[in-house]
Amino acid sequence: METIGLNSVYIEPSNTAVAINMPKEKLEPKISESWSMIWNTFMNKTTMHGFQHVVGFRRRKIRGIFWSLAILGMAACLVRSVVEVFQLYMNHPLRSDIQQDISDELALPAVTLCNLSPLHKTRMNASIALKRFILMSSNLRIFEPPINFSDPYFSELSNEVPADWLEMVANRKSDMFFVCLLKGDLVSCQDLFNERVTESGVCFTFNSWKYVQQNNGPIKTSLTGSNKGLTVYLAVDQENYVFSENMAAGIKVVLHEPYEEPNVRDEGFVVSPGFSTYAAVKLTKYKYLPSPYKAFGSSYCVDTNARDFKHELLHYEAYSHYACMRECRTNHVQGKCGCRNIFDPGNATLCSPKMIITCYMDAVGSFEVDEIARSACKCESPCHKSTFSVQTSTAYFPSNVIDGYLQTLGFRNMRQNYLELRIFYERLTYTTIEQIPLYSLDYITATLGGNMGLFLGASLLTVIELMELLCSLMFLVMRNIFARKRPHQRVGP
Repeated sequence: METIGLNSVYIEPSNTAVAINMPKEKLEPKISESWSMIWNTFMNKTTMHGFQHVVGFRRRKIRGIFWSLAILGMAACLVRSVVEVFQLYMNHPLRSDIQQDISDELALPAVTLCNLSPLHKTRMNASIALKRFILMSSNLRIFEPPINFSDPYFSELSNEVPADWLEMVANRKSDMFFVCLLKGDLVSCQDLFNERVTESGVCFTFNSWKYVQQNNGPIKTSLTGSNKGLTVYLAVDQENYVFSENMAAGIKVVLHEPYEEPNVRDEGFVVSPGFSTYAAVKLTKYKYLPSPYKAFGSSYCVDTNARDFKHELLHYEAYSHYACMRECRTNHVQGKCGCRNIFDPGNATLCSPKMIITCYMDAVGSFEVDEIARSACKCESPCHKSTFSVQTSTAYFPSNVIDGYLQTLGFRNMRQNYLELRIFYERLTYTTIEQIPLYSLDYITATLGGNMGLFLGASLLTVIELMELLCSLMFLVMRNIFARKRPHQRVGP
């Protein structure tokens, strides 16, 4: 054997292997010394304030302890502020931004007109028993004794209602419309208005969803003023009124979006015969944020403008909150009574007059006050919608001179049965109310950066320093693990 050096290297003459033996203490890194070197380097070079004062704590223990406690305290404050900021962010708070905009033209609202008498007396040709039923369905039922359905006199009230009964006894366009003007031009009322069945009977809608689809958009206007909107002259025809929930005579007017099902029972305003009513419209657009933001306190909105949105309503082409609730109520009542009212959507069997009084009216009343049943409908309001507020003014209609002339043309009882309605924009302006997240990612980043600088004098670059420190320590640990697994190395053929 040929030996070179002091037992550190040897060569075997067999040439079968070459071995290198090094002292164990030189092959294995001293992790404590390497850790101390990395840590001291970080403490001395970091951009975070105060860490340099901790390095020499062995020589100045009190000073080192003071700075260590100060840094720990500031770090605790930073962690607390970070947790609070993220908690606020995860609650998705909102704020509303209100903006007034001006446009060259605006779409006219959909206008639904309903006679306060849902049925036409002459066409109905009601029997005495049916007249009694209509009276008991009105608000005057509190003055009448209940119907004795066991009495043969009222036996016809147990019969099923024909499917086309409403079509036969409802109000018609020819009954109600006298003259229509649009932007000052005479137009056909028959072409301008579409029929629709509502809770208040058959009504007529201008700028309806059907009209919008057929004409590739709603009717718009670039003109303002009472002579440049929609003007209609309507006949109330009080001689053909029947008992109903309304005890007044006139026309119910509801302004809404074309796709929206009008809530003629609870919304809108009433115009009276013998008056000219000017309705100046103001448009307000609402833009709410969809989930995870709670647009309405504790409830969410549904983004009907989303590409993947598909509503599940069976009897309405377009989704609206009221349409959803109305269909849900109809299903609820059908489940209890096995039938529907003539004004309800769907093709289910119509309730007989007896079922209306003995079951239907109670089922509707219970649904209206049953929060559990209403919440089970899961009808969310759209995230995007528009409302039309109205400022009205009235005057007697017609004036004496106009009334005298119309009488020569054969018109009678003008102030008892006729009215004028004008709907228009005073200005081509609208208000946009938009929900905006109170805390955006930019705000979170700025807040975190400010708090890091305030408590530790750190910045986002300091995060990179911490990542570098962690990488160095991980590399040190991994190197030590591999060194322990390989105390020596043999090299051979």
